[in-house]
Amino acid sequence: MNGFFKQISIWIGLLIVVLFLLTTFSGIGSPKTELWSKDFEEQLQLNNIRTVKILKLPEEQYRFEAEFNEEVQGHKQMEFETDRYPDEWKAALTEQGIASDAKTESMVLTSLLINILPIILIIGVFWYFMFRHMQGNVRAVNLGGAVNPVAFKEEVVTESPARTFDEFEIGETFAIPSRTMTEAHFSAFQALSGDNHPIHYDAEYCKRLGHDGMLAHGFQVLAFSAAGAGSFPHLLGENLIGFVEQSCRFLKPVYPGDTLYPSLKVSDLKRQNTTGVITLHATIHDQKKELVLEGEQKYLVKL
Repeated sequence: MNGFFKQISIWIGLLIVVLFLLTTFSGIGSPKTELWSKDFEEQLQLNNIRTVKILKLPEEQYRFEAEFNEEVQGHKQMEFETDRYPDEWKAALTEQGIASDAKTESMVLTSLLINILPIILIIGVFWYFMFRHMQGNVRAVNLGGAVNPVAFKEEVVTESPARTFDEFEIGETFAIPSRTMTEAHFSAFQALSGDNHPIHYDAEYCKRLGHDGMLAHGFQVLAFSAAGAGSFPHLLGENLIGFVEQSCRFLKPVYPGDTLYPSLKVSDLKRQNTTGVITLHATIHDQKKELVLEGEQKYLVKL
Protein backbone atom coordinates (compact mmCIF):
# COMPACT_ATOMS: atom_id res chain seq x y z
CA MET A 1 0.00 0.00 0.00
CA ASN A 2 1.16 3.49 -0.87
CA GLY A 3 2.85 5.02 2.19
CA PHE A 4 1.52 8.46 1.29
CA PHE A 5 -2.10 7.39 1.75
CA LYS A 6 -1.25 5.65 5.00
CA GLN A 7 0.18 8.90 6.34
CA ILE A 8 -2.83 10.86 5.12
CA SER A 9 -5.20 8.50 6.92
CA ILE A 10 -3.26 8.77 10.17
CA TRP A 11 -3.14 12.57 10.03
CA ILE A 12 -6.86 12.85 9.24
CA GLY A 13 -7.69 10.61 12.20
CA LEU A 14 -5.47 12.61 14.52
CA LEU A 15 -6.94 15.87 13.25
CA ILE A 16 -10.48 14.72 14.00
CA VAL A 17 -9.50 13.63 17.52
CA VAL A 18 -7.69 16.92 18.20
CA LEU A 19 -10.63 18.96 16.92
CA PHE A 20 -13.00 16.97 19.11
CA LEU A 21 -10.83 17.55 22.16
CA LEU A 22 -10.55 21.25 21.43
CA THR A 23 -14.25 21.72 20.87
CA THR A 24 -15.07 19.70 23.99
CA PHE A 25 -12.73 21.40 26.44
CA SER A 26 -11.79 24.72 24.88
CA GLY A 27 -15.04 26.00 23.46
CA ILE A 28 -13.58 26.95 20.07
CA GLY A 29 -15.31 29.96 18.54
CA SER A 30 -16.57 31.38 21.82
CA PRO A 31 -13.83 32.76 24.10
CA LYS A 32 -14.38 32.53 27.84
CA THR A 33 -13.87 35.36 30.29
CA GLU A 34 -12.55 35.06 33.83
CA LEU A 35 -15.38 36.01 36.19
CA TRP A 36 -15.88 35.31 39.87
CA SER A 37 -18.28 32.98 41.61
CA LYS A 38 -20.46 35.96 42.60
CA ASP A 39 -20.87 36.79 38.90
CA PHE A 40 -21.98 33.22 38.23
CA GLU A 41 -24.44 33.39 41.10
CA GLU A 42 -25.81 36.69 39.75
CA GLN A 43 -26.34 35.26 36.25
CA LEU A 44 -27.89 32.16 37.78
CA GLN A 45 -30.45 34.32 39.61
CA LEU A 46 -31.17 36.13 36.33
CA ASN A 47 -31.84 32.81 34.55
CA ASN A 48 -29.02 33.68 32.12
CA ILE A 49 -27.19 30.32 32.37
CA ARG A 50 -27.72 28.06 29.35
CA THR A 51 -25.34 25.21 30.18
CA VAL A 52 -22.68 24.54 32.78
CA LYS A 53 -19.90 21.99 33.14
CA ILE A 54 -18.72 21.31 36.66
CA LEU A 55 -15.49 19.45 37.26
CA LYS A 56 -14.50 18.33 40.73
CA LEU A 57 -10.78 18.92 41.27
CA PRO A 58 -8.46 17.61 43.99
CA GLU A 59 -8.47 19.29 47.42
CA GLU A 60 -12.20 20.12 47.31
CA GLN A 61 -11.88 22.51 44.41
CA TYR A 62 -14.41 22.94 41.58
CA ARG A 63 -14.05 24.32 38.06
CA PHE A 64 -17.14 25.85 36.49
CA GLU A 65 -17.51 26.45 32.72
CA ALA A 66 -20.78 28.20 31.95
CA GLU A 67 -22.45 29.38 28.75
CA PHE A 68 -24.79 32.37 28.89
CA ASN A 69 -28.07 33.00 27.11
CA GLU A 70 -27.17 36.68 26.78
CA GLU A 71 -23.65 38.08 26.62
CA VAL A 72 -21.98 39.24 29.83
CA GLN A 73 -19.26 41.88 29.38
CA GLY A 74 -19.11 40.94 25.69
CA HIS A 75 -18.68 37.20 26.29
CA LYS A 76 -20.97 34.22 25.89
CA GLN A 77 -18.98 31.97 28.25
CA MET A 78 -17.19 32.15 31.57
CA GLU A 79 -14.99 29.91 33.68
CA PHE A 80 -13.77 30.07 37.26
CA GLU A 81 -12.50 27.89 40.09
CA THR A 82 -13.87 27.89 43.59
CA ASP A 83 -13.72 25.88 46.80
CA ARG A 84 -17.47 25.84 47.27
CA TYR A 85 -20.51 24.46 45.48
CA PRO A 86 -23.48 25.52 47.61
CA ASP A 87 -26.76 23.62 47.64
CA GLU A 88 -28.54 26.81 46.52
CA TRP A 89 -26.67 26.68 43.19
CA LYS A 90 -27.57 23.01 42.71
CA ALA A 91 -31.22 23.71 43.44
CA ALA A 92 -31.33 26.69 41.06
CA LEU A 93 -29.67 24.73 38.27
CA THR A 94 -32.00 21.78 38.76
CA GLU A 95 -35.03 24.09 38.77
CA GLN A 96 -33.88 25.61 35.47
CA GLY A 97 -33.42 22.16 33.92
CA ILE A 98 -29.61 22.36 33.83
CA ALA A 99 -27.44 19.39 34.79
CA SER A 100 -25.90 20.17 38.16
CA ASP A 101 -23.78 17.09 38.93
CA ALA A 102 -20.05 17.64 39.40
CA LYS A 103 -17.93 15.22 37.35
CA THR A 104 -14.57 13.88 38.40
CA GLU A 105 -11.63 13.71 35.99
CA SER A 106 -12.13 9.96 35.56
CA MET A 107 -15.77 10.53 34.56
CA VAL A 108 -14.67 13.13 32.02
CA LEU A 109 -12.16 10.66 30.56
CA THR A 110 -14.84 7.97 30.30
CA SER A 111 -17.19 10.39 28.56
CA LEU A 112 -14.40 11.37 26.19
CA LEU A 113 -13.70 7.75 25.26
CA ILE A 114 -17.38 7.07 24.67
CA ASN A 115 -17.53 9.98 22.24
CA ILE A 116 -14.24 9.29 20.47
CA LEU A 117 -14.44 5.52 20.00
CA PRO A 118 -17.29 5.62 17.43
CA ILE A 119 -15.35 8.24 15.43
CA ILE A 120 -12.22 6.10 15.48
CA LEU A 121 -14.23 3.05 14.46
CA ILE A 122 -15.85 4.87 11.54
CA ILE A 123 -12.48 6.20 10.34
CA GLY A 124 -10.92 2.76 10.62
CA VAL A 125 -13.67 1.06 8.62
CA PHE A 126 -13.61 3.80 5.97
CA TRP A 127 -9.86 3.62 5.40
CA TYR A 128 -9.81 -0.18 5.52
CA PHE A 129 -12.22 -0.44 2.62
CA MET A 130 -10.45 2.40 0.76
CA PHE A 131 -7.12 0.57 1.06
CA ARG A 132 -8.71 -2.67 -0.13
CA HIS A 133 -10.18 -0.86 -3.11
CA MET A 134 -6.88 0.80 -3.97
CA GLN A 135 -4.98 -2.48 -3.74
CA GLY A 136 -7.21 -3.89 -6.44
CA ASN A 137 -6.66 -0.98 -8.78
CA VAL A 138 -4.30 -0.95 -11.71
CA ARG A 139 -0.86 0.46 -10.92
CA ALA A 140 -0.47 3.20 -13.45
CA VAL A 141 1.02 6.68 -13.52
CA ASN A 142 -1.61 9.17 -14.58
CA LEU A 143 -0.24 12.72 -14.57
CA GLY A 144 -2.86 15.16 -15.84
CA GLY A 145 -4.82 12.70 -17.99
CA ALA A 146 -7.24 9.81 -17.76
CA VAL A 147 -6.25 6.19 -18.25
CA ASN A 148 -7.94 4.62 -21.26
CA PRO A 149 -9.16 1.20 -20.09
CA VAL A 150 -9.30 -0.13 -23.66
CA ALA A 151 -5.76 0.91 -24.56
CA PHE A 152 -4.37 -0.29 -21.23
CA LYS A 153 -5.30 -3.90 -20.58
CA GLU A 154 -2.25 -5.62 -19.14
CA GLU A 155 -0.80 -3.31 -16.55
CA VAL A 156 -1.83 -5.16 -13.39
CA VAL A 157 1.47 -5.92 -11.65
CA THR A 158 1.37 -9.26 -9.89
CA GLU A 159 3.80 -10.94 -7.55
CA SER A 160 4.67 -13.65 -10.11
CA PRO A 161 8.35 -14.58 -10.61
CA ALA A 162 10.41 -12.13 -12.68
CA ARG A 163 10.71 -12.97 -16.37
CA THR A 164 14.09 -13.72 -17.91
CA PHE A 165 15.53 -12.69 -21.26
CA ASP A 166 14.61 -16.01 -22.89
CA GLU A 167 10.94 -15.64 -21.93
CA PHE A 168 10.40 -12.63 -24.20
CA GLU A 169 9.36 -12.99 -27.84
CA ILE A 170 9.69 -10.71 -30.83
CA GLY A 171 6.34 -9.05 -31.52
CA GLU A 172 5.25 -9.08 -27.87
CA THR A 173 3.46 -5.81 -27.08
CA PHE A 174 3.33 -3.79 -23.86
CA ALA A 175 0.66 -1.10 -23.71
CA ILE A 176 1.16 2.14 -21.79
CA PRO A 177 -1.85 4.05 -20.40
CA SER A 178 -3.16 6.81 -22.62
CA ARG A 179 -2.95 10.33 -21.23
CA THR A 180 -4.11 13.76 -22.32
CA MET A 181 -1.41 16.37 -22.71
CA THR A 182 -2.21 19.32 -20.45
CA GLU A 183 -0.64 22.69 -19.70
CA ALA A 184 0.54 21.16 -16.43
CA HIS A 185 2.85 18.92 -18.46
CA PHE A 186 4.29 21.99 -20.21
CA SER A 187 4.99 23.70 -16.88
CA ALA A 188 6.52 20.58 -15.36
CA PHE A 189 8.79 20.02 -18.37
CA GLN A 190 9.88 23.66 -18.40
CA ALA A 191 10.80 23.45 -14.71
CA LEU A 192 12.71 20.22 -15.26
CA SER A 193 14.53 21.06 -18.49
CA GLY A 194 15.05 24.80 -18.15
CA ASP A 195 13.90 25.20 -21.76
CA ASN A 196 12.13 28.58 -22.13
CA HIS A 197 11.70 28.97 -25.89
CA PRO A 198 8.34 30.71 -26.55
CA ILE A 199 7.31 28.05 -29.10
CA HIS A 200 6.62 25.78 -26.11
CA TYR A 201 5.18 28.26 -23.59
CA ASP A 202 3.67 31.30 -25.40
CA ALA A 203 0.29 30.48 -26.95
CA GLU A 204 0.01 33.77 -28.86
CA TYR A 205 3.51 33.37 -30.28
CA CYS A 206 2.58 29.87 -31.50
CA LYS A 207 -0.65 31.09 -33.12
CA ARG A 208 1.26 33.73 -35.05
CA LEU A 209 3.36 30.90 -36.50
CA GLY A 210 0.28 28.95 -37.54
CA HIS A 211 0.11 26.44 -34.70
CA ASP A 212 -3.12 25.42 -32.94
CA GLY A 213 -1.58 26.18 -29.56
CA MET A 214 1.64 25.72 -27.62
CA LEU A 215 3.87 23.14 -29.29
CA ALA A 216 4.97 20.31 -27.00
CA HIS A 217 8.72 19.79 -26.84
CA GLY A 218 9.83 16.53 -28.46
CA PHE A 219 11.38 15.28 -25.23
CA GLN A 220 8.13 16.13 -23.45
CA VAL A 221 6.24 13.86 -25.86
CA LEU A 222 8.96 11.21 -25.63
CA ALA A 223 8.44 11.01 -21.85
CA PHE A 224 4.98 9.55 -22.50
CA SER A 225 6.69 6.42 -23.85
CA ALA A 226 8.51 5.70 -20.57
CA ALA A 227 8.37 1.93 -20.14
CA GLY A 228 7.92 2.24 -16.38
CA ALA A 229 4.40 3.58 -16.96
CA GLY A 230 3.53 0.12 -18.31
CA SER A 231 4.27 -3.45 -17.25
CA PHE A 232 7.52 -4.19 -19.10
CA PRO A 233 10.13 -3.30 -16.42
CA HIS A 234 7.91 -4.65 -13.65
CA LEU A 235 7.75 -8.04 -15.37
CA LEU A 236 11.55 -8.12 -15.46
CA GLY A 237 11.91 -7.25 -11.80
CA GLU A 238 15.51 -7.46 -10.62
CA ASN A 239 16.56 -9.03 -13.93
CA LEU A 240 16.51 -5.55 -15.43
CA ILE A 241 20.03 -4.09 -15.34
CA GLY A 242 19.48 -0.79 -17.11
CA PHE A 243 17.98 1.37 -19.84
CA VAL A 244 20.95 1.77 -22.18
CA GLU A 245 19.83 3.43 -25.43
CA GLN A 246 17.05 5.60 -26.88
CA SER A 247 16.38 6.89 -30.40
CA CYS A 248 13.27 8.40 -31.91
CA ARG A 249 11.70 10.55 -34.62
CA PHE A 250 9.15 13.31 -33.95
CA LEU A 251 6.60 13.04 -36.75
CA LYS A 252 3.64 15.27 -35.87
CA PRO A 253 3.07 18.29 -33.59
CA VAL A 254 1.43 17.73 -30.22
CA TYR A 255 -0.64 20.44 -28.52
CA PRO A 256 -2.40 20.81 -25.15
CA GLY A 257 -5.58 18.75 -25.23
CA ASP A 258 -4.16 16.02 -27.48
CA THR A 259 -4.56 12.50 -26.10
CA LEU A 260 -1.56 10.25 -26.63
CA TYR A 261 -1.57 6.46 -26.92
CA PRO A 262 1.93 5.00 -26.35
CA SER A 263 2.86 1.39 -27.05
CA LEU A 264 6.02 -0.72 -26.88
CA LYS A 265 6.71 -3.83 -28.98
CA VAL A 266 9.67 -6.20 -28.79
CA SER A 267 11.55 -5.77 -32.09
CA ASP A 268 14.87 -7.49 -31.36
CA LEU A 269 16.43 -9.88 -28.83
CA LYS A 270 20.24 -9.92 -28.76
CA ARG A 271 21.70 -12.62 -26.54
CA GLN A 272 25.21 -12.06 -25.12
CA ASN A 273 27.48 -14.07 -22.79
CA THR A 274 25.88 -13.24 -19.47
CA THR A 275 23.32 -10.63 -20.47
CA GLY A 276 20.86 -9.85 -23.22
CA VAL A 277 19.62 -6.69 -24.91
CA ILE A 278 15.89 -6.28 -25.51
CA THR A 279 14.99 -3.70 -28.14
CA LEU A 280 11.51 -2.19 -27.98
CA HIS A 281 9.90 -0.36 -30.87
CA ALA A 282 8.11 2.63 -29.35
CA THR A 283 5.14 4.37 -30.97
CA ILE A 284 2.82 7.15 -29.86
CA HIS A 285 -0.42 7.91 -31.69
CA ASP A 286 -2.78 10.81 -31.00
CA GLN A 287 -6.57 10.82 -30.79
CA LYS A 288 -6.74 11.20 -34.59
CA LYS A 289 -4.81 7.91 -34.90
CA GLU A 290 -1.87 9.80 -36.39
CA LEU A 291 1.62 8.56 -35.53
CA VAL A 292 3.33 11.45 -33.71
CA LEU A 293 6.47 9.63 -32.52
CA GLU A 294 8.32 6.40 -33.15
CA GLY A 295 11.69 5.12 -32.04
CA GLU A 296 13.60 2.43 -30.20
CA GLN A 297 14.48 1.70 -26.60
CA LYS A 298 17.15 -0.80 -25.56
CA TYR A 299 17.35 -2.53 -22.19
CA LEU A 300 20.17 -4.62 -20.73
CA VAL A 301 18.84 -7.60 -18.79
CA LYS A 302 20.16 -10.71 -17.06
CA LEU A 303 19.90 -14.04 -18.83
